[in-house]
Amino acid sequence: MGLIGSIKNALKRTSGALKKGIAGDKIVIEQLERTLIEADFGVAITMEIIEGVKKALDKKAAIEEIKSYLMEILEGVGNTDNNMNSAPYVIMFVGVNGVGKTTTIAKIANLELNNGKKVSLVAGDTFRAAAIEQLTIWSERLNIPIVKGEYGTDPASIAYRAINDAKGKEMTVLIDTAGRLHTNKNLMGEMEKIVRVSKKVDENYPNEILIVLDASIGQNNIQQAKQFMESVPLTGIVLTKLDGTAKGGSIFPIVRDLKIPVKFIGTGEGVDDISVFNPREFVEDLFQE
Repeated sequence: MGLIGSIKNALKRTSGALKKGIAGDKIVIEQLERTLIEADFGVAITMEIIEGVKKALDKKAAIEEIKSYLMEILEGVGNTDNNMNSAPYVIMFVGVNGVGKTTTIAKIANLELNNGKKVSLVAGDTFRAAAIEQLTIWSERLNIPIVKGEYGTDPASIAYRAINDAKGKEMTVLIDTAGRLHTNKNLMGEMEKIVRVSKKVDENYPNEILIVLDASIGQNNIQQAKQFMESVPLTGIVLTKLDGTAKGGSIFPIVRDLKIPVKFIGTGEGVDDISVFNPREFVEDLFQE
């Protein structure tokens, strides 16, 4: 996996500050604090890290203290998967406009295909004709089926048809939905309806509801996601555009505040530029030499 581009450079300053002297030295502490804030770890987490570093005996101990603390945040939310053995396995994607949701779905479809799984796409964003076209292009490019309707069709009916048609089949069904703001009550209600109708096929559906968040807006994602959580039970996060921001540290307050795990991270525009999120690898990358 690994952090790339500007994120990697930004977060390397964390270890760089520590390497300049003993952890208890005031100048080093100030540098570290500034680095963590700039990387969008947030004030609360930054202060807790600083307190731990002050108690460390040396640089090595300080780094291990930070790693341990960050791992505790990422691993403390547990597993939110719902009935992993269901056939099909249904994942619904939600989020605001502009976060790269449709492209992210295509990337995850490609990831599933590379892991030897069968996949189908569901064009549940009937609010924009362009979204249906975009997902159709991806289905042709990846050579996988797509379930869709005309522009303006009830997306819940499309989701129901897709899940029902796949019933009993060992495959992953990926449902796209319209980008929406929490203030759009009609679209939020539409999203809730997709969940209700999916459960008519099986109470476990959707197995997962993933919110796609744009890493470049940092901790502003927290309020955005909380508002979605008031309508649907989110099970995980897909963090996109990590290649274009220095705010990679925002992963930690997002996970801690939302109490749901990061499942995937997007690190570029190519179809292969997505990874299953590995907390340990991510934390280790923060301290690469």
